[in-house]
Amino acid sequence: MIPPYQATVLSDWIDYNGHLNVAYYVLLFDHALDDALAWFGLGGAYRRDEGCSVFVAEHHVVYDREVLLDAGVVVRSRMLEVGDRRLVAFQEMAVAGSDARPVATCETLCVHVDLGRRRSVPWPAAVRARLTAGLENETSNRSP
Repeated sequence: MIPPYQATVLSDWIDYNGHLNVAYYVLLFDHALDDALAWFGLGGAYRRDEGCSVFVAEHHVVYDREVLLDAGVVVRSRMLEVGDRRLVAFQEMAVAGSDARPVATCETLCVHVDLGRRRSVPWPAAVRARLTAGLENETSNRSP
């Protein structure tokens, strides 16, 4: 299971309505996705050693409830789909210590990219195996 990402809402992230600005929901989801990808071995060392990285091609964010200043947030990430050169991640954000109902969700389409050519390329076999194992592990741990 991918470890959850945790952060505290900063004052600079609050908009004129007194709650978390939409851009910072995306920032939090992005940081959590970076951590999840690093957990699969797709962080800075992978970029340096393999010359490849993961680019976001699409985000779909749903804002369910507002988040206020100084709130602690927890983002849980899981893989929904792994293809030859792409993956789909799903994330839920909740306020720490609350009823844990999501305040927002995000579905992200990511593409594996050769940084030298700036083109999508297939996952190396070992990486795809790790991602697929993570997908299968998440699927088997979800309740029916």
